[in-house]
Amino acid sequence: MIFEEKLIFYPSQYPDGDWEPLVPKEIVLEDVFFESGGLKLHGWFLRPCKPLFDGAVLFCHGNAGNLSSRYPKALAMALCGVAVFLFDYRGYGRSEMGSVSEKKFYEDSSAAWDWLCSEGYESIVVHGISLGGGAATYLAVEKNPVGLSLESTFTSMPDMSHEVYPFIPRFLIASHFNNFERIPQVKIPLQVIHGTEDELIPHWMGVKLFDAAICEKEFISIDGAGHGDLMEIAGDSYAAHFRTLLEKVLVAL
Repeated sequence: MIFEEKLIFYPSQYPDGDWEPLVPKEIVLEDVFFESGGLKLHGWFLRPCKPLFDGAVLFCHGNAGNLSSRYPKALAMALCGVAVFLFDYRGYGRSEMGSVSEKKFYEDSSAAWDWLCSEGYESIVVHGISLGGGAATYLAVEKNPVGLSLESTFTSMPDMSHEVYPFIPRFLIASHFNNFERIPQVKIPLQVIHGTEDELIPHWMGVKLFDAAICEKEFISIDGAGHGDLMEIAGDSYAAHFRTLLEKVLVAL
């Protein structure tokens, strides 16, 4: 329990990563700084020059690295014609340092949500990858997004602990990230995408989350994809699948 946070969160701080990404002429990339719990957090706001949808995507990345490594996925979404806010939690990237926990993970995600709202966005789709799926599911229940997208997301942290460290009793895991318990409360359209060969978060967890949902939903299996190469294996269909969700929940301009 003492080292639990170090086993869950693997942040990379600036300047680790690619902080000068290629930005196509169709997209404007803006640095954003916002506050959460007295700390200054950082994000990238990808804005299409000619948006096709009235709304935005809040992109909640996973437990390792920082936003710079998620830029290609955020860019693929932005090229669908929608604004995308990709942010770093405390201790990640250019965000200020601070102790990390499940509660603060949610707090930082809520602060990113509030920033998007302050920019005038009323229709927001929340996208969560891996551990970020926990933040996304939390926001789907506690806020009012119009759509939820979960990529390579687990059922709960105790389930994950049992997969990785089967010798640790479940009751010792203080971080819950109980997506399986929360998912039946989601009332908005849901898209779940998972690789069949995910070596970290097994495919069956994505299926179990999907089966527990009682909202309008779609499950997408990417044959042969692992945890870190899902977009590469999916190819053009990665953005195409996400666009189907955007067309369902956002107003076209």
